[in-house]
Amino acid sequence: MVMIKDHETHVMEDILRNQELLVDKEVLLEIETFRSAIARIEKYREDRKQVEVNLDQRQVAQALCTYLAAQRANQEEKIRQEKARLEAQTRVKEEAERAKEVARKEVAYRKAHEERIRQEKAIADRKALEERIRLEKARLDAAKKEAEREKAAKEVAEQTLEKERVSVAATSNVQAAESALRLENQRMKKLEELEATNQSLKSRSNQDFSSYEKRINRAIRQITNRNASERANDIVEIFKDPRCPLSISIAAFAKKMITDVCGNIHGIEHGWAWFAGFLNGISANDKASTTALYGFLQTAGFGLHQRYKTQFLKLVNVFREHFLAKLRMESELQLKKGSSGLQTITTEITTYLDNRMYLKEPEGRRMFTEAQVDEQNNNHHNQRNY
Repeated sequence: MVMIKDHETHVMEDILRNQELLVDKEVLLEIETFRSAIARIEKYREDRKQVEVNLDQRQVAQALCTYLAAQRANQEEKIRQEKARLEAQTRVKEEAERAKEVARKEVAYRKAHEERIRQEKAIADRKALEERIRLEKARLDAAKKEAEREKAAKEVAEQTLEKERVSVAATSNVQAAESALRLENQRMKKLEELEATNQSLKSRSNQDFSSYEKRINRAIRQITNRNASERANDIVEIFKDPRCPLSISIAAFAKKMITDVCGNIHGIEHGWAWFAGFLNGISANDKASTTALYGFLQTAGFGLHQRYKTQFLKLVNVFREHFLAKLRMESELQLKKGSSGLQTITTEITTYLDNRMYLKEPEGRRMFTEAQVDEQNNNHHNQRNY
């Protein structure tokens, strides 16, 4: 029994020992499995952490790429806008340059066209002048030959007729001069009487009449086509004002009207046209027309020179070279025949041109200003007091 029990005990111990070993093995296996699981978990966590790190880096990279793409797009847009602005400025500059070039070409073309027209006109004028000179020379030659065939009786008749015409003209001039002198003396006498009356009135009265003169001047300056009658009535009312003597208001009105007188309505252009037409259509043996030409030069030569300068001098040179030369020939021809009708006027015209008298303003061309009128009145007054 004891043996059986011992055997059972040994068996049980063996079983327990085996079970203990199995349990130890299982425990070790479990521990190893746990450790392996822990290791896998750690590895998974590390892998996950790396994945998350990689994911974060990718997101950062994507965000950076997006930002850089936006910046690049923004920069490209700015570059495009700047390029468009520069292209627009370039187009504007090119348009301006093209416009300037077109304007320059138009100006050059217009100048060339005007120069061509001027040259063509100069050529035509020169040809016309040459033709006129040729015709005039032929006419003078024919007239000279005809004059040489004239008889002595005809020469005597011409001399007699010339003397009669000169005598009649001299008589008319003397009568006209005497009449003009008489009228001028009467006018000056009336003017002196009016000035003496006004001076006497001003010296006896303490009143200042300059306000009436200013009212008259203002009324005259305000005259238009629509209010002419109203301004005239204003002036008449000033004349009727008993506080101002009529002679003083009339003198103020006359002085203003003299200073505001209008010039020649025809103008210097008509004188230029008349001078040019004269040279084209008048012969050198016409004493009346030649005398009229000399009077015209004395009156309008200064104004023509002031207006046309070199053009007038060119016309004067043409006149001197052609018309005056023919006039001298005609004068010498008539002088040989015993007639001196053209000699005087030829000498006067030659003296006028040689002395360049067209540079001097003719006496009486300008109207007196108010200051000059006052000065002249004072001079007359001083002379009378003297």
